Amino acid sequence: MMPYEHYVHFLIGRIFKLLPLREKTELGADLFLDIYIDDLANDVVGAMTTFPELREISSFVGSANSLNYMRYHWRDMEFAAYRSSVLKMTNSLSRVVEEVAE
Repeated sequence: MMPYEHYVHFLIGRIFKLLPLREKTELGADLFLDIYIDDLANDVVGAMTTFPELREISSFVGSANSLNYMRYHWRDMEFAAYRSSVLKMTNSLSRVVEEVAE
């Protein structure tokens, strides 16, 4: 088991949480989605320093890039595109965990 496997598994849950947060935000709840996404994006970038091997895994880097885009543009994204982006990130990160397990 690679040292970052637990982190990536935990990260999948944090990214998936973006869906209900956005839904509730659109219903008028002020859930500080900007702050949540900023914190999550900072955490992902920091993970590439803590676990340098993550920089070599294209699925992880792609998810980090998508999250950084979302960080600045989530308000401009249609919900379908937002949802698609979240699901692509979680699927990509799931592949990272599967590859490590093999």
